[in-house]
Amino acid sequence: MLEAFPVLTLARVREQLDHLRRQAAIHRASVLQKPPPDWTLEIFINGRTPITVHAGECGMGGSRSSAFSSMSPWSEP
Repeated sequence: MLEAFPVLTLARVREQLDHLRRQAAIHRASVLQKPPPDWTLEIFINGRTPITVHAGECGMGGSRSSAFSSMSPWSEP
């Protein structure tokens, strides 16, 4: 019985370490994410004609959107 205690304790410590490592990885990933762009430009299906401009955090742009910041050539100085 006494011989099993250190083995079980070691297993629990290893599980806790794995859990803490996963939490640290999640935290690092959230800290290292790039900030959203200022704006996204949704392009028509033909690939050339712009349809709408969305705020950077808006998810309605879809797959035909490209990001640009306020420092783009279209912005006024």
